[in-house]
Amino acid sequence: MQSSKVLEAALNQFAATGVDGSSMQRIAEDVGSTPEELCRHYESIDVLFDRAMAWGTSELCAELHTASGGEDEPVVRLARMIRSLAGASGPAQAALFAWLRELMNGHPRAERVYAETLVATVEELMSVIGEGQFRGQLDPLPPHFVLASLVGGIVFPQLIGYGAMQAELGGVHTKTNSPGGGMLAAGLQALFRGVLTDGWRPRFGELMTTGSGRRSH
Repeated sequence: MQSSKVLEAALNQFAATGVDGSSMQRIAEDVGSTPEELCRHYESIDVLFDRAMAWGTSELCAELHTASGGEDEPVVRLARMIRSLAGASGPAQAALFAWLRELMNGHPRAERVYAETLVATVEELMSVIGEGQFRGQLDPLPPHFVLASLVGGIVFPQLIGYGAMQAELGGVHTKTNSPGGGMLAAGLQALFRGVLTDGWRPRFGELMTTGSGRRSH
């Protein structure tokens, strides 16, 4: 039994119905296996959720880690990270959608996965935001507010697009989930431009397309 096949099938189930609406039986059927065989590898559906989330977000978290570093200006690195989040697809997108479901349901498993899988990436985002504020590139708002605004305006529309494509949300989003697509582009423009200082606001288009710009000394 190929583990990636199981984890992807599990993420698709969790994204579509939530963990409580999923079952080992249905996931096993999706991969041509049996619940008994599945349970030999994953003791419970919560264990499967944890492992699927770690697997599904691993490449995205690594990409965000890479984007957070380097010698570019902080606001340029932040733009790269935001573009990576906005462009998440495949297992990463399903994982984020599944995690959002659990978070909205107030289930402790969402907090557990955050602590075990996502917290380092969020801390890197916060660090880049703080550096950008220190260098006068981002407005001096509370960093958590900046992050929440960006996530709310960029990631949520992207997740809505995933739900629409899966017929979960009534097709309220275009079926192209690229950062240039309607609702997502509006979120990028309204919120990311909103937290930039006057000197960087005119460069919004450049940041969202190339992320170019070297650290000034």
